[in-house]
Amino acid sequence: MATRLRDVPSDRFTGQLAKVSIVDGDDMRELMPNPGYGEKGRRTNIDRAQAVTAFLDKYVSDYVFVTLIAPFRNQRDEFREANGVIEVYVHTTDIRGREEFHVHDYEPPDGDHYIDIDTTGELEIDSIRRLHWALAAVAQGSRMADRPEA
Repeated sequence: MATRLRDVPSDRFTGQLAKVSIVDGDDMRELMPNPGYGEKGRRTNIDRAQAVTAFLDKYVSDYVFVTLIAPFRNQRDEFREANGVIEVYVHTTDIRGREEFHVHDYEPPDGDHYIDIDTTGELEIDSIRRLHWALAAVAQGSRMADRPEA
């Protein structure tokens, strides 16, 4: 789903043309080599992605999407609180052939500060449509806690 976001015109998310950037964790590993997939390597990659995101948000883009696989909850929480970001939790129980890459220490978000996109049993395009709806609702001032399940 993260890769597919690159192909969606910005006005689909924002209702207007806007400068949209995507910071992808795999791209960060190519830009700033970091071969570690253990906790230390993952934390380093997440810190770097968040620093690039903060820069893009301040100086370049109207909207920045960050796509990281299994970031640590405390790093997500600190970044959200410092930068006012919207967290989107994308997950599935479908078997997709990449399960050997899953981490066992992932902590899903808690509370009501995130958009929940469960892609189980649905097409990628349907998940993206639900994400559009959820982001539009947030942009229009809807409280995330009042939203129906995205």
